[in-house]
Amino acid sequence: MSRFEELIPDLLLQARGCPRSVLIREIRRCAIDLFERTGLWRESHDPIYTTAGVTEYELDPPKDGKVASVVSVVGGSGKEIEWSQRVPQILELGIMPQRREKLSLEMAVKPTRRASGIPDSQMEMVERGLLAGTVARLLLMSGQSWSNPSLGMEEQHRYQNEIRRLRVRAVREHSNQPLTVQIRGFI
Repeated sequence: MSRFEELIPDLLLQARGCPRSVLIREIRRCAIDLFERTGLWRESHDPIYTTAGVTEYELDPPKDGKVASVVSVVGGSGKEIEWSQRVPQILELGIMPQRREKLSLEMAVKPTRRASGIPDSQMEMVERGLLAGTVARLLLMSGQSWSNPSLGMEEQHRYQNEIRRLRVRAVREHSNQPLTVQIRGFI
């Protein structure tokens, strides 16, 4: 587990004098935003067994994580099942189950508001974006000794570029479909 506090020395280079509690809070906020927007942190859910007549099932997120969204639900026959979510923690099946069936789920995860870190594998992928987003948040705070709006806007652009890069990475890593389109001529 990579702890958020490991990023503090890098952040203090840009935001001298910022209190540790503010740094940790902004790192968490940025991590939540980053993983909500990219869907990069994926976890397989323990199998869920349906009950005849029940369409709603509560999801259990991993430690220090919350369900951002369900990505896929596959039934025991290997076919994808129709589903929806009104709230992230509840899976609603599109069809009323008639019998007990094993469901395999994949979900996109984000850190909780009290998380102290994220898995090492995730930190390796998102560290640049997490630093850029947190620095942008810190530098754009008005009335603080460490604020610098012009540099904060540059970091905000860097963060947006990292979000785009990570979205593409998420699609490439989590899809078996080709990422090309067929060129069609105009009439």
